[in-house]
This record gives sequence, structure tokens and C-alpha cells, in this order.
Amino acid sequence: MLGNNIRIFRQKNKLTQLDLAKFLNVTQNTISNWENSVSKPTVDQVEKICREYKVSLNELYGFDDELSKNIWVEQFRDITLDEFEFLMNQLKEYRLEKNKK
Repeated sequence: MLGNNIRIFRQKNKLTQLDLAKFLNVTQNTISNWENSVSKPTVDQVEKICREYKVSLNELYGFDDELSKNIWVEQFRDITLDEFEFLMNQLKEYRLEKNKK
């Protein structure tokens, strides 16, 4: 969730990975690793990200309910009805399989 939120807020702030990397004095690859949940920023880096994006720690970590809703809406904004139905069927199958165990 953190990595995805870093990406979403970076894009909302119209920053590239390189822009954020320069601000935090890290490499672009480091930002990519964070956004893909390969690694995580330090506490100091998270604090700087929050200040740069003007968000709280709760928002950055996805603990804010309204933010979480907005993130889901943003991620599924362009989904077609067919794709939605496919996902719902997959979810239904997953839940049925999970309940069998």
C-alpha cells in the first residue's frame, strides 16, 4: 500500500520519479523500488515525502478511509463493465475456494 500511495501522490503532484529522487537525494531506481514494494523508505524519507506531498502519515500509509476510497476509485476509473464482471467472478470463485478450506 505504501509504495502504491507514493506513486499515486507523486503523480498527483506531477512529479517524475527522478524529481522525487533528487528531492530525497536517492536514485530513481530507489523510488521505483519503493513504488513496486521491493524496498521501503526510511522514517526520515517518509517524513520528507509527507511534507513534499502535504499529506499526513495516515494518508501516505493508506489509513485514511476517504483516501483509500479515492485510491480505489482512481485505480479502477477506466475499468469496463466486462472487466468489472470478470473481476467480480474471480472474487466470487476465490471466496468459494477459500471457504472450502
